[in-house]
Amino acid sequence: MSYKQQIMSLLNQNSAYITAADCRRLGIPSVYLTQLVREGTLQRVGRGVYASAQVLEDEEFIFQSRNKRCIFSYHSALSLHGMIDRLPGRMEVTVYRGYNAHRIPERVRVHYVNQDIYPLGITQVLSIFGNPVEVYNRERTLCDLIKNRSVIEGEVFSQALRNYVRYPEKNLPRLFDYAARMKILRQTQELIEVMIE
Repeated sequence: MSYKQQIMSLLNQNSAYITAADCRRLGIPSVYLTQLVREGTLQRVGRGVYASAQVLEDEEFIFQSRNKRCIFSYHSALSLHGMIDRLPGRMEVTVYRGYNAHRIPERVRVHYVNQDIYPLGITQVLSIFGNPVEVYNRERTLCDLIKNRSVIEGEVFSQALRNYVRYPEKNLPRLFDYAARMKILRQTQELIEVMIE
């Protein structure tokens, strides 16, 4: 199979996206990506990120391909998990304190946390276009909302909490473990008790 055929095969496997790093891992010279862009078969959608020419842009996947330390959180996480019924106005991500966020566009809201809780609850879900993105799980997302309740819109907070309590695969021990680590255990327990009654 030629290099171009390998690239096209990868595109089909990866929901019409491929990165220069994918090609490097497989020993495919990046010049073939450039050739496919010139031919109109691929489009360069970001630094090191390429898509099939006819595909719609998956903004979340492209953003995270460029900013691997950014984990989708808050409203973005709620949307990706289907915990709210409206699309967020802008992307929200979390990084660890000390991370240099100068490349992140202003339209993305960045939250900073201590390094000890940064990895807490990272999971992978599929974007609406079917591409894998890293996001905080439901329990971590709920803890973030509770910890920062004063800046979260009341309706969004209530809907997220209600949907979590109704979620058949909720993991209350994990939620309380995260809450304890984030020093919000009492508030979390009280809110969950009220919602379950």
